[in-house]
Amino acid sequence: MYTNIIYCILSVLFLSGVHGQSIFSKLSQDRDLLFNTKYSVGHVEIESILYSLSGNATTRRESYYFNAQQKVLNGQTYTVETGARSSFQNEYKDDSLLIKKTTFSTGPYNQQDESIVEYQYDQHDFLIKQIKTKGSTNIYKEIEFTNDERGNPIKLVIDGGKYGSEVARYDYPNNRVYCTVLDVNNEILSSSKSLIDFTAKNSKYTYNKYGDVVDDDAYKFSYKYDNKGNWVKITRKSKSRNKIDHIITRKISYR
Repeated sequence: MYTNIIYCILSVLFLSGVHGQSIFSKLSQDRDLLFNTKYSVGHVEIESILYSLSGNATTRRESYYFNAQQKVLNGQTYTVETGARSSFQNEYKDDSLLIKKTTFSTGPYNQQDESIVEYQYDQHDFLIKQIKTKGSTNIYKEIEFTNDERGNPIKLVIDGGKYGSEVARYDYPNNRVYCTVLDVNNEILSSSKSLIDFTAKNSKYTYNKYGDVVDDDAYKFSYKYDNKGNWVKITRKSKSRNKIDHIITRKISYR
């Protein structure tokens, strides 16, 4: 269930890259960071330290600002060990529907790139297309989505099928999605499965009073919370290695 934490921190909410290049990333894009919804967040700073098997650390620092609808207005990320930096600015329709993202990034050798991605929706506000109008690479210029009645993508096509496609089948009663990547000849390249809703509780896991998992198949977790009931520190310990391998802290400023 640690995937829940990874999604809410590193991908879902922040939209800090050109998301939607797979159905899994599109699904994660639609989720919000798991704050206590009784309180409105204005700004959050996050530090994530991940330890490899050899003990080396990778440190990622992030900072994000939110509007009144709890959508990310802008943010920046920095990887300490490589020096890679990225910042972005989001534009919304009615303060809630993402229509444009501008991203600036600097690589470890001072490579610089600016990309602009625009988002298009159908009459139900389901995402049907995202178009990169500026960026250093010609790959992933246009991504098209076909959605089911719930707005979840059942097919994804990149650049008109130049790279094949991806299809998904949803098992909503069992909270599972099955994805298949196809080549240009509709031959299967790979198949995978995932949870649809990572916030759904698993009867095999143990949770604390805040609803956060403290014990799952592979890890044990410990938390610290602020006076609003939002966690400000998570420590993950690997059961197989009997060592702490991930620490995440965040500083939350409320509106």
